Amino acid sequence: MAHEATPALYDHCCTVYNAMKDKAKLVEYEGSEVLVYEGFLTKLFTEVRLSTPYYTSVMNELMHMDCCRQLRRGGGSSPSTWLIVQAPTVTLWDARSSMPRKHRLGRREDPIMAQRMRDMQLQIDGLYDFTGAPRPA
Repeated sequence: MAHEATPALYDHCCTVYNAMKDKAKLVEYEGSEVLVYEGFLTKLFTEVRLSTPYYTSVMNELMHMDCCRQLRRGGGSSPSTWLIVQAPTVTLWDARSSMPRKHRLGRREDPIMAQRMRDMQLQIDGLYDFTGAPRPA
């Protein structure tokens, strides 16, 4: 049986995922122990000898295959934080590539935005409790 070669982008996804997983730590998150990578992905790309222009393509594909999920966006001197979910596989790659491009590029619920919404709701609840004002129905 002949083995079909995988695209270079898939290979890059595997390389980056493995590097993230190697540096990830087991932490408690939402009541479960999970692997979380915290660091600077641009530096990680340099470490695995991938040029920065691959960053967006590789990370988008890893997210579309649900291999990792961004928990906190980094920038400047702040590292980003990523949940390590599952290793990329040819099956996940093929399933993702069979989706129409516009669906692959669709946004999932943003975990950062969801956390901000929960935080704001807690602040609003605190204000209602503090002022004694009635809550809207």
